[in-house]
Amino acid sequence: MRLNQTWLYLQVSVVAVCCVYGKQEKLLFTTANNIQEIDLDTLVVKELAYQSTDSHSLAYDEKERYVYSSRLTENVIVRFPYPNDQAVNFETVVSTHRPYYVAFDSKNSHLYWTKLNTLGEIRRCNSDGTDVTIIVNETLPIALALDTHNRWIYYSTETSNALLRVRFDGKDRQVVINLTSRVIDIQVGMLSIDRLAKL
Repeated sequence: MRLNQTWLYLQVSVVAVCCVYGKQEKLLFTTANNIQEIDLDTLVVKELAYQSTDSHSLAYDEKERYVYSSRLTENVIVRFPYPNDQAVNFETVVSTHRPYYVAFDSKNSHLYWTKLNTLGEIRRCNSDGTDVTIIVNETLPIALALDTHNRWIYYSTETSNALLRVRFDGKDRQVVINLTSRVIDIQVGMLSIDRLAKL
């Protein structure tokens, strides 16, 4: 019998978006002002789009096939269709003060983000920017990751070395663990127990 278990792992860099179409594996990543794509088979790097400001994170909607990007100093979150053979045209999804980190729940078509502010928040909206909802108020939230299976939002802040979590409805806020340094990126992954035994 194959058992599944949710594992939480931390990374020290901005997590890129990996998309598989046919036999090609592409990895998207952001640099200072560019969103780029690398073909993992050929290692050819292609610039997809230039942004006039830093983007601290990307999120991918697997269902509608959009890449979301936060623009901290422009106070917007934008998106563009991907894959796309045409020139990238950004569409503003939502205007929000100091959006730092974005994550996407494709199952429910919800975009989540942190507002990097002293009176910060974790917010959610529909994929088109409608129905903006405050999930939790938090001082200077930075990274976040979604555990859609168990309906937890994992996140960190600039003011503590704790890894925290809260339910999708904003209830049951918890400190998962206190660490010796600040958590700057988080990802949640599903691994089976038999696969972990081989690692």
